[in-house]
Amino acid sequence: MNAARVAIERVVDDAEAVGGWIYPRPSIGNFGADYLYRASIATWGLGALPASEAMYMRASGMQANATFDGSRSYRLLFPAGSAPPVEAFWSISLYEALPSGELFFFDNPLQRFAIGDRTEGLRLSPGGALEIIIAPDDPGEAMRPNWLPCPRGPFALIMRAYRPAAALVLGNYRLPPIESA
Repeated sequence: MNAARVAIERVVDDAEAVGGWIYPRPSIGNFGADYLYRASIATWGLGALPASEAMYMRASGMQANATFDGSRSYRLLFPAGSAPPVEAFWSISLYEALPSGELFFFDNPLQRFAIGDRTEGLRLSPGGALEIIIAPDDPGEAMRPNWLPCPRGPFALIMRAYRPAAALVLGNYRLPPIESA
């Protein structure tokens, strides 16, 4: 069991990040005999649809196992007009990373586990940019609608894009990096 866990974790650790995000392999959702990749996806996502239906991108993190340190604050900034190109919707979910490698939603004061294009009350900058704050502490009334609370320990971020446009599927569109705030 331990050797299998190490091999599964290595799939994420060895994945090539592009601009701070790990993009899915073309075989996602149709794994064939790629059992190790399927096990890796099952560990942090339970399952996956094919890329034509949904894309799942994991932020590469700033720590081992593609996680972030929750004692710091981060931001994800979409300049005006640069939100993920989708025909349905997109969201970014935050998961607390357990020592076992499992990922679970983090219980937080807002009971907010994801932010996306359907989140009520999101605030855009005067120029139309969307800034998402990922932090353990409330950023204040002005930015609270754009706040995704995180634990003080390790966590992971997964972006989901449902019915992604060809630009995303083909790699012509890339997500902006998660930055330290």
